[in-house]
Amino acid sequence: MGFSFKKVCSNVVPVSTYKAQITEVKFKESSDKSTQYNMEVHYAIADGPYAKRTIIDTIYEKAFAFRLKPFLTAIDADVNREFETAKELYDYGIRQAKGKFVMIDVGIRTYNGNEYNEIKGWAPIPSSTTSAEDVMSEFGVNPAEILPKTPRLSDFPDETASDEFVPIADVEADDLPF
Repeated sequence: MGFSFKKVCSNVVPVSTYKAQITEVKFKESSDKSTQYNMEVHYAIADGPYAKRTIIDTIYEKAFAFRLKPFLTAIDADVNREFETAKELYDYGIRQAKGKFVMIDVGIRTYNGNEYNEIKGWAPIPSSTTSAEDVMSEFGVNPAEILPKTPRLSDFPDETASDEFVPIADVEADDLPF
């Protein structure tokens, strides 16, 4: 079973974890135009066979307690920062999220007989654990020959300022910002 029109016409990507870029974040009004802060997030899958496919997810205001915090943590937003108004808070969240890359856990849900993707969780992009030594050894280079040794104080000559030394600026402790 290779191809079918049902598969070709589907926007649903398989259940998996994807590296994705947040391309748009906006707050939607509810259908009755009441003030709610339901956050619609657009993700573009960054690589692999589903690269450039878009997944749209809504983080509903009623679910902020268990869905918004993991999202903000994944984009490395300051969740402890306080703002004067809710608008300032949400504007900050949008600015922090837009353009960021995150890992998304994608699931599939069925609604009214149709399948849709849903975001099950978020994680920051994992950092590299490859060291410079690992890369050099891959190319057959001995790191000890290339990398400088860790300098010690004894490696430097003992220099003291001469009597003729004149500072170029008068800086007082009160002038420092810290």
